[in-house]
This record gives sequence, C-alpha cells and structure tokens, in this order.
Amino acid sequence: FPAGSFVRLRDGLYISSPERSFVEMATELSLVELVRYGCLLCSRYAYDGDKRGFRKRTPLTDVRSLRRFVEKSRGCIGSNKALRALRFIADSSASPMETNLVMALCLSRMIGGYGLDLPELNACIEFDEGLVQRERFECDLYWRKRHVAVEYDSGEHHSGNAAETRDSARRSALISQGVTVVSITPDQFFDARKFDESARAVAKLTGKRSAERRELDDEAHRLRKELLQDM
Repeated sequence: FPAGSFVRLRDGLYISSPERSFVEMATELSLVELVRYGCLLCSRYAYDGDKRGFRKRTPLTDVRSLRRFVEKSRGCIGSNKALRALRFIADSSASPMETNLVMALCLSRMIGGYGLDLPELNACIEFDEGLVQRERFECDLYWRKRHVAVEYDSGEHHSGNAAETRDSARRSALISQGVTVVSITPDQFFDARKFDESARAVAKLTGKRSAERRELDDEAHRLRKELLQDM
C-alpha cells in the first residue's frame, strides 16, 4: 500500500486510514456494500444508537482522496473492485436514506439501479434577494446541469402549519430559479412500484432514456433487498 495507509491514535497504536480501509473492505464486501461503505466514509453522518440511528459528523474523507489512494494502490488486492465502486460514490450524504436513494437511482442497471448520473448531495442553491428569508437552501440530490432536485421527504421535520408554509415558500423559490423538484416519501421508497414510477420520472428529467419498468426485475429485487436489509 502507498504512504498514508495508517493513522496513528497514539504511540505504538495505528489503524488503517479511511482510504486504506476502503481498499481492504473491497475483499470482504459485495459491490453494493462497498459503495455504501464508501458513501459512509464520505458522508456527514455516522451510525449511532439514538432514535434516528445516526448523528451528524465531519466526513472522514472524500471521493477525490479515495480515488487518489486507489490509483496509487493498483495491483493490491481489492483495488480493481474499489475503483469500480468509486463510479457510484458521492460526497456529503447527510443520512442513510439519502445514501440509499442515490444508490438506488445511480447504481448501474446491471446490478439493479437506474443508471442515472451521480448528483451533487446537499448542494447549495442561491436565491435572489427578497424571494425567501434565507439566501440559500440545500437540496438532498441535485443535478445542476438539468436543474433537477430530488428531496427525501421523511415527514420528520415537516409537520405543522409553520413548517408547511416554509416548505411551500422554499418550493416556490426553487421553481422561480428554474429548478424542478421531485419529492420522494418513505411510502414511495419502500413500495417498489411507486419507487419505479418516481425513478423513471427523475430519469426523464435528467435526460436519461426512459427504460422499461423494472420493479420486478431480479436485479432490482436483489438490490432493494440489499439496500433495505438494515432499515
């Protein structure tokens, strides 16, 4: 392995760096699991024991650093698989469900996904002064070239008149900027047929050729099972 493979915790005690652990885990995990692990390393959350199951944290690394390490590790066991997984890993996921959503939409069709281009996660969109009280908002998934945003609407923080008013104002501001917003709820995500409809709509909006319905495909079924096994 190249330099920078270890992180020193204290004198005489070292652990693998996030980048090295990514290549090491390529020998233990399926491709889908490895993509999830890479997204977790680059995410803004960590799994925890509270009621939500995760907490906020600073990313341990980013896709650029992972790629640089993997490129330097060519020839090491796991490096080829790690390089393949990097095609589907995005920075800055803010929750496990955001990770699941981007994987379901962007993993290749050969392994059950919809093959969409990777979006920016939690990208900031600037607003013209006076449209809303805030100058910017973050979108869960954002295809900037297509001005398309996908929001995972869990309902956790969006109940009550005040919250509904803020959401309405936010959506209006996004529309005024030419952004098309697609909301995906837990009911839509966990229902294969409903999710297929939403995914196909996003594919069309982002310029991907419309494909056949695939909620009953063997590959799609296996992927959904793997994505949802920890939920």
